This record gives sequence, structure tokens and C-alpha cells, in this order.
Amino acid sequence: MPHTHLALRGEHDYNLAIANNLFATATLIQILQHPTLTNLPPIPCCNELSIDDCPALESIPASDIITHLLLCDLPSLKQLPNTPNLRILSAGNCLLIDNIPNTTNLIELHIFHMPLLKAYGATPNLRELFITSCPMLTSIQNTPNANSVILDNLPLIARVPKHTNSTEYTLRNLPLLYIN
Repeated sequence: MPHTHLALRGEHDYNLAIANNLFATATLIQILQHPTLTNLPPIPCCNELSIDDCPALESIPASDIITHLLLCDLPSLKQLPNTPNLRILSAGNCLLIDNIPNTTNLIELHIFHMPLLKAYGATPNLRELFITSCPMLTSIQNTPNANSVILDNLPLIARVPKHTNSTEYTLRNLPLLYIN
């Protein structure tokens, strides 16, 4: 199957893609600035999904083949989709998400401004960890293989596991910090 890139900006592009059944074959999907989008159709071939500035989006369908997921400015998104083969997750300004499910295949995790996030699952294969501005997060998982760890503005973090393999290790604005 050929690689198909679907880039949509706004409601008009989205409606054209729906009318032409383009979601059924796209392997890389980017959706930008769709103010009324609440749900996505099934995306059976998509392995990279990027969604930005869709304030009404509430859910994303589960997928066994998505490996890259980039989400930004989705204040109505209630939970992340079930994506067991996810390798890279970048999510920010997803205001209702309180948990990132366990995914052992994850190698990069970038999380910013998620005010309700309280936890994320075990990530033993993680190579890169970046978390900032998650005021309800209370613990950081052990990531023994991480090359880069950046933690910033996490006021409830009291303990951070030592990341011995990290070439970049930055901790900022962690008022209760104890490194273990």
C-alpha cells in the first residue's frame, strides 16, 4: 500500500476528506484548526497522527498501528486513544486528560501543560522524557534507558528516580525534590 499523507486545515478540508473516504487509506494524518470536530472516523491505516487546535475534539479512535501521536491544544479531549504500539507521544494543552496509559513500547514522551494529569504508566524503553507544567502529577516513573530527561514546573513531585544513562538531565521548579 502506498504511503498517503492527508493534511487537513479546517472544516472544509475535513469534509472533503470524509466525502472522498480518504481516512480509510491515509498512513499519515494531520488535522489543524477544526473548531467543531468532536470525533474522528476510523483510521485503519494511519501510523502517524497529528492533531492541533481542535477545541471540541472529545475522542480519538483506538489503533493498533499508530506509532507516532502528536496532540496539541485539544482542551475537550477526555482520554488518549488505546494505542499499544505507540513509540512517540507528544501531548500538550489537553486539559481534561488525567492519565497516560501504560505503554511499554514508548521511546519518547513529551508532555506539557496538562493540568489534570496525575499519572502515566510504566515506560521501560523510554529514551527521551520531557514533562513540564503538570501541577497534579505526583510521581515520575523509573526510566533506566533514558538519554534525555527534562522535568520542569511540577510542584507536587517529591521524588525523582535517578536516570543514570541520561546525557541530558534537567530539573527545574521542583520545590519538593528528592533524587533517589
